Amino acid sequence: MFTVGPAEPENTLLTTVSEGEIKRLLHCGKFLNEIRRQIINVIHERNAAVQKSDSLEWELRNLRQDMIQLGENLYEASEETNR
Repeated sequence: MFTVGPAEPENTLLTTVSEGEIKRLLHCGKFLNEIRRQIINVIHERNAAVQKSDSLEWELRNLRQDMIQLGENLYEASEETNR
């Protein structure tokens, strides 16, 4: 048989938190903040790497176009020399 005690008032803590538990939770919070900080740093580093990659890709495209133009100019110059 079950007995029912008086109702608990609303917004009351059903358990108490020990000092050790509070310290553990604070330590976990600091640990999570450090993880968060490192994730933010990694995201910033990734964004910088993507920007650098985009810049290098643009420079490489320009260099390729310059090399193509140089090849065309050399070809035209050799044709004129052979005439």
